Amino acid sequence: MDTGLIVALIVAVVVVVAVVLVVGRRAQERRVESKRIEAREHREESQLRSEQADRERAEAEQRLASAEREQERASDHAERARKVDPDTDDDDTRPAREHDGPDDERDRSAGERPDAARDDPDAPREGRLRRVERDDPQR
Repeated sequence: MDTGLIVALIVAVVVVVAVVLVVGRRAQERRVESKRIEAREHREESQLRSEQADRERAEAEQRLASAEREQERASDHAERARKVDPDTDDDDTRPAREHDGPDDERDRSAGERPDAARDDPDAPREGRLRRVERDDPQR
């Protein structure tokens, strides 16, 4: 082989390697710059979300404070009502009841007899109430 050809091949290889390195380095720089841009976008999004969360937290704290004030007002009104209510004992927060037994009046007002006849199938039919279902056409 001719010496000039060998030198030309070596120079060509060196140039190709240099071009590949330069192109590779620029590609690497573009990738790094792209990642920097992506990181900056993420930081900006993070900042926006953080500011939004701070605003929502402040609003929630205001709502909580308002709810606590309203609860305090409700407690004050309940206390005033307890003090004013003649049916409330001074040491009890519940209204005083006239009797502690079952509410027989409610059973009678519902149209049922308060005795065992309504539950006993063998009891005489007179005086027993029968429930009528509106959806049942046979009754």
